[in-house]
Amino acid sequence: MSFVNLMAHDVWSEQDIINRTEAIIRGEFPTDAENILNRKVTAAIMGVYNLTDAEKSEVSRYQTICAFARDSGMAARADMTLLTNVLTVEAAATRLAQPVLNPMLDETGKISNQTELDNDAAERVAAQTSIDGANADVNALLSLRNPIVEVDNGLDKTLSAEPVGMG
Repeated sequence: MSFVNLMAHDVWSEQDIINRTEAIIRGEFPTDAENILNRKVTAAIMGVYNLTDAEKSEVSRYQTICAFARDSGMAARADMTLLTNVLTVEAAATRLAQPVLNPMLDETGKISNQTELDNDAAERVAAQTSIDGANADVNALLSLRNPIVEVDNGLDKTLSAEPVGMG
């Protein structure tokens, strides 16, 4: 799981994900602090500066938060791919739930809405193809997002061999 809400309809662009992961880093290391740390590390690599133990600890903390941000971004991209597929299947199901168009005849008895009928049929085939092509992960999330609700009609479905209160 990532910061993408799989139960919502929010679409995260690549830039949105980058902005979020950068915000994770900025929450721990403001730009100025990061720049200073980078200069110290660069100087240490060049051999003109020796990092103190506190600075080494800070570098380690920076590496840890960057790895966390990277992993969060990767998880968000995976979740966004899954959510995009789920939203496609949900849209397909909505399309299939619409009534099928009926032919309309003109005054000569010829079908006057053939283009609309053809478009309706093509959209239905495409929608069914999307649904049929859904993988197990998509279907699992679809089930979570669209649970089947059983309606209780108030009737007792249990039968007893003895009358209630007797026995």
